[in-house]
Amino acid sequence: MPSGSSKQWSAKVVSFLFFLAIVSAIEFFHAKQLTFLKNESYSEGKKQLSIIRSRIEAAIVSDMYILNNFSTLVTINPDGEVKNWDKIAENIIQDGFHIRLIGLAKDDILNFVYPMEGNEQILGINYRDYPNQWESVEIARNLGNTFIAGPFELFQGGQALITRTPIFRDPPFNQDYWGVSSAVIGLDELFEDVGIGKIENKYELAIRGANSSGKDGPVFYGTQDVFDNAFATEQVSFPYGGWYLALSGSEHVLMDVPWYRVQAVRLVGYSIMLVLAIAFMTIYRLYLIADSRSMHDELTMLPNRRYFMYSLKQAFKTTQKQRARTFAVVNIDLDGFKAINDTFGHAAGDQVLVECAKRIKSELRGSDIVARIGGDEFLVLLPRIIDDQHVSSIVAKLRKVICTTPVVYETHSIYLRISVGWVIHNNNYDDVDALLKAADEKMYEQKRQVM
Repeated sequence: MPSGSSKQWSAKVVSFLFFLAIVSAIEFFHAKQLTFLKNESYSEGKKQLSIIRSRIEAAIVSDMYILNNFSTLVTINPDGEVKNWDKIAENIIQDGFHIRLIGLAKDDILNFVYPMEGNEQILGINYRDYPNQWESVEIARNLGNTFIAGPFELFQGGQALITRTPIFRDPPFNQDYWGVSSAVIGLDELFEDVGIGKIENKYELAIRGANSSGKDGPVFYGTQDVFDNAFATEQVSFPYGGWYLALSGSEHVLMDVPWYRVQAVRLVGYSIMLVLAIAFMTIYRLYLIADSRSMHDELTMLPNRRYFMYSLKQAFKTTQKQRARTFAVVNIDLDGFKAINDTFGHAAGDQVLVECAKRIKSELRGSDIVARIGGDEFLVLLPRIIDDQHVSSIVAKLRKVICTTPVVYETHSIYLRISVGWVIHNNNYDDVDALLKAADEKMYEQKRQVM
């Protein structure tokens, strides 16, 4: 039936759109869930970044406090013996967290280094002769306070900060300049102790503000992209200037979240969709079976009256639009069918109807439609008919195939006889009912002649 395929097509389109909408909704809410989880992770990241900022400040201040004790001792006893400074410097390095080297430069000429081993070559240098060194020394002297320079690349590998603390003989007036105290602070050890390595397992971290230049300084750790996409920032404050920290997301931002939380929406959504899909397919399958049964005769599996009437009306409309095309309706009735039922039983009658249906179909074209419309009556729709002779030849073939060979039921041979009436559509028929009535009358006229 033409409407059957269109119904199936419509059902497939609707079901596709329905499930597409479900998938879109699931993925939409999955994205919302990921955003929520990322925001949770970002909130935790902000807390961790704040902790790292405070740890950096505490570590730097702690080392600076210990180093200031050394500077204070030099201020009190600027002409002290170097051997006494060695002992003090040894204790400072032991008590400090990240101090690698201590130096004193009277009149900005390096005259004391601890530890001396491996650093002999730098003893006696004049900072004024090294612009990159002198810049930070001069800044510290002008500030009258500790200045943190760097980071610098070390020859032995890694990076380090250098603290410059000016020493004056007349504190707090700071007019009589003695020189400068310098210390090398290991940056790699500092970063490890404050937990930067741990936070980078989940996030991207970057630091800017080389030479304590703060927010507007160059990036010396990480990349500029981190600042461009940062969800959290922190300002690290030194006695003068500071650093600017930034944290952005990475592909590992949800690494600590259980997989079932990450996929919760999909797990629930697609489980529900699977149940709905199974239910839909089951209902649709039942619908197709019911629809097929409503359009076909259960015994012969031929189209029934409903199917035939729809097809006939479509042919009627097509012929009205395309005058050159016409069709014929053939009414076939089994003669003596009641006697077959009475003589051989209803099972024999059913077999006769099934065999008759097969024989009719075997002689029809693919475009022809045969339907059982009740009892022992069949209707045939013949499209693309040329003339009366064309219909007569088809009817003759049908009569021959139905009546020539008997239907064998158990040990009985049942010969069939039929009455046939047919009409070709023309302008005299206003509707399908008139057409069917004419074919029916011709069939009964033939039946009366036989009787």
